[in-house]
Amino acid sequence: MSSADNVDAALEEFLARNAEQLLVHHKVRVWITLGDLGYAAYPVALGHYEDDVIVGAEADLDARLSGRLSRRRRMGIYAGEPGTAEILLDASAHPTGAIVFGLGRIGELTPGTVTDSFSLALLRFAIEKREKMSCQAEQQQPLSIGISAVLVGTSDRTLSVSESIHALLEGVLRTNQALSRDSRMVQICNLELIELEQSRAVEAGHYLREICGEAGMASHFEQEPRLRHVPGARVGFSQAANRAWWNRLQIERGPEGDSLVFKLLTDRARAEVSLLPTQRNLVDQFIERCIRTAKWDAQLAATLYELLTPNRLKKTPGQSSDTVLVVDQYAARYPWELIHDLSFPDTRPWAIQAGLIRQLATSTFRAKVLSTPLRTALVVGDPPSEMVPLPAAREEAQMVAGLLGQQQFDVTTQVGSSSHAVISSLFAKSYRVLHLAGHGVYQFGEKKVSGMVLGQDCFLTPIEIGQMQQVPELVFINCCHLGRIEEQEDGSLAQYNELAATLAQQLVRMGVRAVVAAGWAVDDEAASAFAKEFYAQMLRGRPFGRAVHRARILTYVQHSQVNTWGAYQCYGDPDYVLVKQAAAAAGDPPPIFVDLCEAVAAVENVGRQAETGPPERIPELRSRLEGLEQSIAPWNTTAEVLAALGRTHGRLGQFKEAIECYEKGLRVERAHLPLRALEQLANLRIRWAFHVFKGRTSGDEAPD
Repeated sequence: MSSADNVDAALEEFLARNAEQLLVHHKVRVWITLGDLGYAAYPVALGHYEDDVIVGAEADLDARLSGRLSRRRRMGIYAGEPGTAEILLDASAHPTGAIVFGLGRIGELTPGTVTDSFSLALLRFAIEKREKMSCQAEQQQPLSIGISAVLVGTSDRTLSVSESIHALLEGVLRTNQALSRDSRMVQICNLELIELEQSRAVEAGHYLREICGEAGMASHFEQEPRLRHVPGARVGFSQAANRAWWNRLQIERGPEGDSLVFKLLTDRARAEVSLLPTQRNLVDQFIERCIRTAKWDAQLAATLYELLTPNRLKKTPGQSSDTVLVVDQYAARYPWELIHDLSFPDTRPWAIQAGLIRQLATSTFRAKVLSTPLRTALVVGDPPSEMVPLPAAREEAQMVAGLLGQQQFDVTTQVGSSSHAVISSLFAKSYRVLHLAGHGVYQFGEKKVSGMVLGQDCFLTPIEIGQMQQVPELVFINCCHLGRIEEQEDGSLAQYNELAATLAQQLVRMGVRAVVAAGWAVDDEAASAFAKEFYAQMLRGRPFGRAVHRARILTYVQHSQVNTWGAYQCYGDPDYVLVKQAAAAAGDPPPIFVDLCEAVAAVENVGRQAETGPPERIPELRSRLEGLEQSIAPWNTTAEVLAALGRTHGRLGQFKEAIECYEKGLRVERAHLPLRALEQLANLRIRWAFHVFKGRTSGDEAPD
């Protein structure tokens, strides 16, 4: 063998050994393009339902490809079933091809279906591109390819924009991981998400920024911060954010005692009922093993998945949508957050793939719920007892108290305090937030006490919590074993003996809007990371469901060897917010915009408030406009933003600044400046001259 052959062989062996590392560390560049798909940068990927007609964006793409998609459909060789794909490439067309992947039957689409089918289609596309290049010339360097894609399932509201983006990104990530096992090294380096409608493109831009910022995605994707523009966009912008739909899955005890009944309520008001007979003793053995330690055991979690999930509800990996589990007291005992489908190696646990929140179905509740409007909080950390000291619980309590204090909460902190001090503080005033970090017991001792340990033979139990006149809105219990909700020993519901119930159950019955409770012993560092991220999200005005999900993702990524991310059973309304975003924004960085229309709207809104509000608000609104300077910086030389600034400065009585903005706008090449701007400029020059003549340096009345 020649030396050249030896070098080639060594290079091939090196690439084969290191392909996965080289690709896994490569970041995919992803962006949103607003405009017609005829201007897509790459072949366009989109989904097609089984037995459906070609409509919408698919019909437009078919027309641009001379009807070749519809011809394939008529011949019965078109994509439809999940996992099927049709690839058509034409370098002379605009766009340069189509990648159509099957979505299954209408009404059954899930994010997992999108991810799996999209990934398989991309694999076929990548292999075809590689083989075509190999035929043309021998290629030693990795082949980098790009994909354009249309959001899937959003037009008929089957999927939210967030779910669609997440599914597509997961598909690209999974494809690159699969391609990394090929020594010939093909990699997807660019992903363009193209959207025709402006409002949805802006919404997608914000969701993309959020998803790419997640701990599990940030190392794989690099997002362009602003939208790209191509001709053909449908203009229209709404600042109202759309809330993502949370599916409801009701799980309750069946008529046969140890069976479980599953009822899936989708966004189309469709209920599916599945009955799962369970062997409680067998399942309990696996549950006990799963929660006995904080160590993460994926195989054990997969066993629970197979035992506890009806076959009709078992979908392909990554299929999960944001879900609220409506559980009765029997179903609440199972650690649903831990179940894990191992049918695909790269699948993450259910509670990491998507949001997962619980709601307790109970007939026992407080008739009249009172809560305080004040920003008050009680934080308890590691009361002294005969048990092992918990320095991490004290650190967590101090950290939480600091976070709340930074957002103007009146925080009562009891760290290492006696039982007398804790109970006295509990009833001293009403609290919006109650945070408990320390030792917890469940069915402890002869009296079978469930609660937080406050000292020797002293516990904070449901009796004390139930005596609070005003209910906290948010309760966080970071103790061992407090999140478990069981039946009484005789199998009956806990209707009469509230002492036998856990704190989490009692708080839900009291009317607490959001409860986070640990179902078993948690790892100290992971627990601190979860709590910190959860409160950071809630204090920014994030909904409860999103805050929980972000905290779980961060904890899972940073502490993947433990199961603490799944230990927290989170009960409540996924849309509940602790503080309003406007109030939470005081210490936050300025807003981030992804498109010109948002910058114009933000500036115009300040001017409209000046036009309709009292004169006393003018100084505040001037400060707010100054605060937008960083956010609108990418567009502050465009005629549209300059015209908006001119109008707003004028309404704020800042005539000199208004004139400067209008004059800059007139000098912009290819400016889209309305005729009314010229009228306003003339008006402002007259008024400014009048004020200068009067010896005034600034105006305090708004022009007409």
